[in-house]
Amino acid sequence: MELPEKGPNRARRRPPEEIERWVEEYADDVYRLAFTYLKSAHDADDMVQTVFLKALSKAPDFEDSTHERAWFVRVTANACKDALRGRRRHPMAAGSSQDIADVADAQGRSAVSDGASFAPREGAAPGPVTEAVLSLSADYREAVFLYYYEGYSTREIASLTESTEVTVRARLSRARKKLRILLKGGSNEC
Repeated sequence: MELPEKGPNRARRRPPEEIERWVEEYADDVYRLAFTYLKSAHDADDMVQTVFLKALSKAPDFEDSTHERAWFVRVTANACKDALRGRRRHPMAAGSSQDIADVADAQGRSAVSDGASFAPREGAAPGPVTEAVLSLSADYREAVFLYYYEGYSTREIASLTESTEVTVRARLSRARKKLRILLKGGSNEC
């Protein structure tokens, strides 16, 4: 990708070490978040490339690593929402969703940071919790992922998603309620 030399889209040339550090630090997070939105390993891989291309061309100079990580999460979420808006999505049949742990293992990635488990181990069928979380609407899935799997506070999620803390808490509460219903054998409509 050739970067423009002049104009508003001109990016600061970044040293290769910085780009390598971004990939090492954020590629797994970007992939996992993209997978929770797109539910496809191939689409998630494409989204990782898209996000890092945006980082190369548009990333600002960050104050610290917290701002840097937040930028990657926000850009990933927005790019995934754009991708979902831009194409017609066909709902997957129950049980046909790809196991996140298998996908992550095949890509040489961990399923979720800090050893937490978003899905069963290799070779196991997707568990009921995984299927239930993946069946939630995008807003609920995003809140659950960022809160429970990435460890963000409701205040941080509100900032990342450009919503209020009250909205984030409501989404988490509604998501938990839907998950309880789904896991007790209720309807699969979320």
